[in-house]
Amino acid sequence: MEPFSRLLFLGLLMLTNLLQGQVVITNQDLPQAGDQLIFFQDSTSVDLDVGPAGEGQVWDFSNLMANDFYANRILTTEGLEGAELFPEADFALQVDSAFFFAKLTDQSLINLGAFFSTDLIDTNFVVTFDPPQTVLEFPVTFGDTIAQTYGFEGTIDGIVFSDGLLDSLNLVRTVVETIIVDAAGSVTTPTATYESLRLRINSEVTDSISGQAFGVWIPITNLVTATEEYRWLAKEGKGNVLSIFFDDLGDQAGVDWLNAITTNDVAAPSAQFSFEMQDGQMVVFTDESANNPTSWLWDFGDGNSSTEQSPTHTYATADTFEVCLQVTNEAGFNTICRTVESLTTSSKELQRLYGFQMFPNPVKSHLHMQLAVPQEERLFVRFSDFSGRVHHRQRLTGSQVIDVSKWPAGLYTYSVYAEAGHLVGSGKVLIDTE
Repeated sequence: MEPFSRLLFLGLLMLTNLLQGQVVITNQDLPQAGDQLIFFQDSTSVDLDVGPAGEGQVWDFSNLMANDFYANRILTTEGLEGAELFPEADFALQVDSAFFFAKLTDQSLINLGAFFSTDLIDTNFVVTFDPPQTVLEFPVTFGDTIAQTYGFEGTIDGIVFSDGLLDSLNLVRTVVETIIVDAAGSVTTPTATYESLRLRINSEVTDSISGQAFGVWIPITNLVTATEEYRWLAKEGKGNVLSIFFDDLGDQAGVDWLNAITTNDVAAPSAQFSFEMQDGQMVVFTDESANNPTSWLWDFGDGNSSTEQSPTHTYATADTFEVCLQVTNEAGFNTICRTVESLTTSSKELQRLYGFQMFPNPVKSHLHMQLAVPQEERLFVRFSDFSGRVHHRQRLTGSQVIDVSKWPAGLYTYSVYAEAGHLVGSGKVLIDTE
């Protein structure tokens, strides 16, 4: 091969390898109707290093900790409330009760406006961008720039934000924005690693707010803020996989990252659990969460934890503990906390200290309790069912009878405790009313 041909061949080969390594986002890479994008949020991490501009970057944000989440649902506009206000829209993005209507072409993704449904007032709130907001221009490649001005004007019932002091509120927002694809490389989140493009988005937002009272419009404020966002795009994430926000003071204001892409019929789990006291300090916990969680994190309140679905835990001391269960699936997570008493003092100890007697056991109708309570003490008894829910409580005053004939049948734990709240003793009684 001639030297010139060899150089040309090598040059074409290098160019081909370079192009294969570049990340290019097109309109075909974005989510489709029926997709649900689950984003986790970290509001506690600070001073994250977004790194320099340029190609070949490596970012590691794998240590982010989720403390909230939200879902972006991609919907068709057919039959959707508010769609008639945006006839050019191809699809809608739903976030809670807000619907953002957009138009997607081969050249761009355009945000036309939003429809907010609220129970606070009889009418809904509509925002129409004029001019519209350009979210992306295709294909998205390293070095691209978008400079634009967009905004909206909207009026809403004054009761929403002014407790009825004003009849109406009018907001005029103007956004001057620059979007630069300033970096490219590998970004790692707690969920995955992506080959990505990074967008730096600088926005200057001017909000002019006026209120109407007794038919007269009164200027309230004219506020100008500057914000910055770094947003990472990846084909595997169907667009945005990570965003880091900075407020007008330059302080980090939040982090969002893509956790999963599901379908719209997948719901986040709802945490719930029951527990049953065993002999001594052992407690059996049973997961009763809804919507098919795939992972569990138990905090037993004593410094110990478990990732089992339904664990058994033994407490070292008698005390009251707050037990929390966090359940997670691909659509989000949920946490519930309940109070659990670790019972160590037995009914025999109650009998020794106070001459305590409870009979008959099992019982069908009337449960008798006897004990000698010193005059200076005030004791109480509490009955909890197998799940830990308190069914009955009362003060102990010596000899008394409790009618249990209408209680649900089952095994109950009784706890005798002092007025100050500390546990004195405990035991079990079987209610046999069936």
